[in-house]
Amino acid sequence: MMLSTVKSGWCLRASLTEAFASSVRPSAASTWIDYHIGHARAWLGDGAGAQASLHRYIAANPQDTCGYLMLAVIHGFAGRTEDARRALAEAVGRKANIDQDQVRGSNRYRDPVRLERVIAVLNAAGLPA
Repeated sequence: MMLSTVKSGWCLRASLTEAFASSVRPSAASTWIDYHIGHARAWLGDGAGAQASLHRYIAANPQDTCGYLMLAVIHGFAGRTEDARRALAEAVGRKANIDQDQVRGSNRYRDPVRLERVIAVLNAAGLPA
């Protein structure tokens, strides 16, 4: 029951956020909404939806490492390690000193298992320790 409630909450949040995002585009500030929609969809298992949102975010913010890191996570969740490596390489190309400690510090999950899953897929893609 708890899992369905959490999943429903994520789905509702993603849907409401997406509806809001479509009403405020093309404001530069609204591109973070694309990032968060991608993030929510990734945890819901909607890799295609997550990728679409992240690609919009990256197109609007090509120098920001966050979009590429989340794209690497999405690919890692789907078992596409080579795609995850390419996305991670894009992030590292923009911020050479990025490492697991920085990722841990910027991802505040209530559930430590989620954070470890993110770290594991980024580690598999080659994120430095």
